[in-house]
Amino acid sequence: MGLFEKAEGKATETLGKAQIKYGGVIDSPEHIIKGEAKEICGAGKQVTSQLLDSAQECVKNTQLGIKKNPLTSVAISAGVGFVIGYLLNKK
Repeated sequence: MGLFEKAEGKATETLGKAQIKYGGVIDSPEHIIKGEAKEICGAGKQVTSQLLDSAQECVKNTQLGIKKNPLTSVAISAGVGFVIGYLLNKK
């Protein structure tokens, strides 16, 4: 995810915190609960964005490793395939 999604998550989280404080000032449990939900949603968006960035970096590193060592990659894939096939065929 890009910078926009991270900023949107932080904005939603901040808006939730503000709504919680507003609910406390006017003594409204409804505003407090809605604010908590927004805060959690914003934090979730941020974590999701970080997780997606990490996954994309992992994919790039894997692709680079495969390009550097194609024969090793094929051998490892074949070995994993044989092991999975053996385990699935076992009765």
